[in-house]
Amino acid sequence: MNQKIPEIDEQIAQLIASLPSERLLQQAKTPAQIEEWHKARQTQILLAECWKSKWLVKDYYPVEEAVKRQEISQRKAELINSCVNEKKARWELCQVAEEYVKRRHALLQIVEHFPKPFAHFWYKFFHEASLRQYPFQSAYDLFAATLKEEADGSFSVCLEPY
Repeated sequence: MNQKIPEIDEQIAQLIASLPSERLLQQAKTPAQIEEWHKARQTQILLAECWKSKWLVKDYYPVEEAVKRQEISQRKAELINSCVNEKKARWELCQVAEEYVKRRHALLQIVEHFPKPFAHFWYKFFHEASLRQYPFQSAYDLFAATLKEEADGSFSVCLEPY
């Protein structure tokens, strides 16, 4: 087994546990928003522990133990397991797809060399993306960005005005 895998799996677990981002807690103004942030963080911590139990630590059952302590329902335990399985599949997809995402981003850089009518169409839709440098250094960076966007985006709804 590749030795980097446990290191990356541990890094992923730490990232999951650190979401939603602390900066969002600083933006929370009401007690309800602060409470919601802490609930979201607790769920992320449980997701991270479930990640560890599946791929890093043998004979470790944090989700089942949380059900036994009646901290979560059986349905939430099933949801957590499903979410962790989805995150693992997403990680595997990012490992394969990042190379192609990088190539497609590079193609945006050549838009200005297209004939004017065609270039105008592409310019309208992709100009902003084409100006930015490719933001990911690795498949892990791409994966981490999806995790952050997912967790922070879900919580950010709580910060919007009514």
